[in-house]
Amino acid sequence: MPTRFTLEEGDMIVFKATKEVCVLVKRFDAVQRRQNERGKGEDYSSWPSWCWDTQWTTDYESRGPWQERLTVAPKHQRFYGVSDCNLFNALSHARAIKKGKVITVKTNA
Repeated sequence: MPTRFTLEEGDMIVFKATKEVCVLVKRFDAVQRRQNERGKGEDYSSWPSWCWDTQWTTDYESRGPWQERLTVAPKHQRFYGVSDCNLFNALSHARAIKKGKVITVKTNA
């Protein structure tokens, strides 16, 4: 679904107001990942919950407002990551601009 604003692996999100940077590593289904970890394999009955594995320039302890808003504690990162829906909504409301693989957020929304 190519549009002018899609989130893709390798996209870098720059939050200018807070000087935070996030790179989208890989999109995954959080429900499937949790089920596989519990040994239930592919046999589960649930809607997918799309999330992103991300890499931030700062660690969780010294996180800024955007990282605090979008991520969960490190012990839960493996299963929950950054919600695809929450990330897209946050970027849309902050009027983010995407040029190539760089997404720029100017406001501190």
